[in-house]
Amino acid sequence: MELSGIDFIEVMSSIKKKHRWYLASLLRDIESLLGEDSEEFLVIRKLILDTFNDFLRAVVRIIFGEEIEGLLFR
Repeated sequence: MELSGIDFIEVMSSIKKKHRWYLASLLRDIESLLGEDSEEFLVIRKLILDTFNDFLRAVVRIIFGEEIEGLLFR
């Protein structure tokens, strides 16, 4: 999909990479405070991953429609 010379798949791939980097950084910081095996960290990790992933999927659906979501989140 391309509009005005912008390749949306490439843009979304770039956004996904940044998204993953920020999530990993956030989780590393929390892990260093709580410890990787602590019950609190495991609960917080799941909550953060679920919330951030749901948010990114919602943004993709709003901007590009439901058809493109399947291409990006395999």
